[in-house]
Amino acid sequence: MLSHLSFHNISFRFPTASSYLMRDVNLHFRNQWTGIVGRNGSGKTTLTKLITGELKPDSGEIIGNNGVEYYPQEPVLTYNALEEFLYDDSNESGFWKSRLAIGYDFLERIEHLSYGEKKRALLAMAIFHNPKILILDEPTNHLDKESRDLFVTAMSKYKGIGILVSHDRELLDACESCVFMEPPFVIQRMGNYTQGNLEKKREEEEVANDLDAIRKTKKKLEKELKRRTEDALVADGKRSKKRLALHDSDGRGRIGLAIVSGKDGQAGKLKSQLESRVDRIYQKETEIRLKLSKKETLGASWETGYSKKDFLFLKDAGELDFGYLKLSSGNLSITPKSKIVLTGANGSGKSSFLKWLSSHLNLTNDKVFYLPQELTNQNKNEIDLSWKNTDTKNKGEILSVIHRLGTDPERILESKEFSPGEWKKLSFAMAVGSRPELLILDEPTNHLDLVSIEVLESILISIHSAILLVSHDIRFLERLSFLEWKIQDGKLYSNANTTFY
Repeated sequence: MLSHLSFHNISFRFPTASSYLMRDVNLHFRNQWTGIVGRNGSGKTTLTKLITGELKPDSGEIIGNNGVEYYPQEPVLTYNALEEFLYDDSNESGFWKSRLAIGYDFLERIEHLSYGEKKRALLAMAIFHNPKILILDEPTNHLDKESRDLFVTAMSKYKGIGILVSHDRELLDACESCVFMEPPFVIQRMGNYTQGNLEKKREEEEVANDLDAIRKTKKKLEKELKRRTEDALVADGKRSKKRLALHDSDGRGRIGLAIVSGKDGQAGKLKSQLESRVDRIYQKETEIRLKLSKKETLGASWETGYSKKDFLFLKDAGELDFGYLKLSSGNLSITPKSKIVLTGANGSGKSSFLKWLSSHLNLTNDKVFYLPQELTNQNKNEIDLSWKNTDTKNKGEILSVIHRLGTDPERILESKEFSPGEWKKLSFAMAVGSRPELLILDEPTNHLDLVSIEVLESILISIHSAILLVSHDIRFLERLSFLEWKIQDGKLYSNANTTFY
């Protein structure tokens, strides 16, 4: 039986915001996958919270939003929930455990599971419950290729109303419709992301043409308004009795007759009518300009400098002991100009190595910018405190960087709840002034929108700092062409002559 989920004239605004995030939105979801696309802070997660009922619209009606299973951006896997799923002996649970490679060892390793492993387990548990509506919020963040392939296969088996919030272009191309969010506009287009984006570009070209026509019309109207304003002033002068001689009774009579007949005010009325037309054309121009999205990039404007040290990190061959995991490695070194990508499967120890490395560097903390895979509440509190203690001048510079990363600075100033992508951008922007000599970035593209990822690419290619990063975004890594360190079968391989492609 087919199910439906509908938005009817939905409007929503956060209490602290000066404008609506969405206005008079109409959407329709059915038994297929629908992608939700938009920049960080455009309202994608807010849309999902409206569906789940966590948030209530200011006006309008949502129909059919019962039986919702929400799969969050930041995976939270509890011991009891995982245990219940693992020891369920039904064929259905067995199918999903097998399909997504979920083993009983997950329970033993729950404290040390990688984000990718947690996401696989959570998806298996979500689909096992067979919800009417399944919402996946950035599901492929943290996933290696093997896990991602398992994930995509599992998604194809789900037959309910699927809603996918993602910046993964390949995953969005498996959807049958996409909702494009550009506050306060929310537009649903049929077809996958590539098809919808082509339609969006065609619409933007039409809007640009409309704007050009509007500007030409505005110019003509402004010229005509100027002429009629002058006519009205002349008419005012002509009907004024003050300019007449004291005993010119005939002149005073003619002016009085004009006032009674209404002829004297004709120029003024024409001027008023034209002013109304000009006001409407100004309003139309504003609406059209709002629809035109501008892509601004940060590029190479993040000013840093290479360290003067010979080595930022140096280690002889041996064993690395992380307690629950041991890695053997050859000689490892990071120089001031090193650009390195660390690869390996989910659970191989990449994040553990980065954490270990950050405390074994030949650099002071103020010369290192370390971005973890996910920002904890403590991380966010530290960023927030630092932001509040930043002086006005530096705040302006930070907001400028955030703007060029594709987020409206007003969002940072007004919002009390940032999206994961906005937290990441604020973290980047706060680090600009510290001129780091080494960037340690664990999955930096997670939660970033497509425009921001392109901006990040340009930063990392041109920046004068050493870089060590982890990423499963193949397109991103191919454009960077960094040297590769690889963790495989408990060993960390490094080859200064091997470039990742």
